[in-house]
Amino acid sequence: MASRLHKGQYSGKITDQQSAAGLLVGITSYSVDGCNPDFHCHENPHLILLLNGGNVYNSPRKSTEKTAGDMLFYHSGEIHQTLPGTAFSKCINLEVEQDFLSDFHISEQMLQRAVVGTNAKFLVLKMYKELLANDQLTHASIQLLFLGLVEKEPKGTTVKPAWLARLEALLQDEWDTVPNLDTLSKAVDVHPVTISKYFTKHMGCTLGEYLRKIKVEKSMGFIRGGQDSLTEVATRCGFADQSHFIRNFKAYTGLLPKEFKAL
Repeated sequence: MASRLHKGQYSGKITDQQSAAGLLVGITSYSVDGCNPDFHCHENPHLILLLNGGNVYNSPRKSTEKTAGDMLFYHSGEIHQTLPGTAFSKCINLEVEQDFLSDFHISEQMLQRAVVGTNAKFLVLKMYKELLANDQLTHASIQLLFLGLVEKEPKGTTVKPAWLARLEALLQDEWDTVPNLDTLSKAVDVHPVTISKYFTKHMGCTLGEYLRKIKVEKSMGFIRGGQDSLTEVATRCGFADQSHFIRNFKAYTGLLPKEFKAL
């Protein structure tokens, strides 16, 4: 029978944990000798962002392996098992208390949808950074960041066209290439003008901003790998130089690359 874990309890070793305004953010590490391999569930829903290494997440029906930079979500009461997929792994846990969800009319389904996409990873990092600041502005800042994570689409927003989903997948797959609008339009069978007209409307950012976010997201895994210098990571991810890379990384995550590496 699966055990039920209460607020702030995890199957791994908790190395840091901060709470504010119904939200709990912490760092949890996993190793063969440092985790509970039993199936369990949590009383609150939570998001997990892998910082380094990898874990295997098992449920009664499937098994999923996640590595650095990946993110996943568990509903309250959802039975699962977390096993280290590497010798050592570390992740950020963002747990949301039920009262917080009720107060702001947020459903667990909204949380689950928020995990999809690059912005969620950046916002979780920024929330953790704010909690470390732990000053009089922390609670309000954390709440705003979180509400931005699960913000509903405004009324009247049109349904995202199918071609845009194909374009997103293409940009994710070919993140390390220089995009050409004509090539992209042919790949998704949509006129370049149509892409120009609807991309920013539905994505909430320009094509350049979206691609820079992807590059920063990919760099997270390289930084945690620890084998490349920041200059090498910057080059590998297509930034002009290290300073340009650092500036973009800080803008999207709220952390300097060296601060992220030290988490």
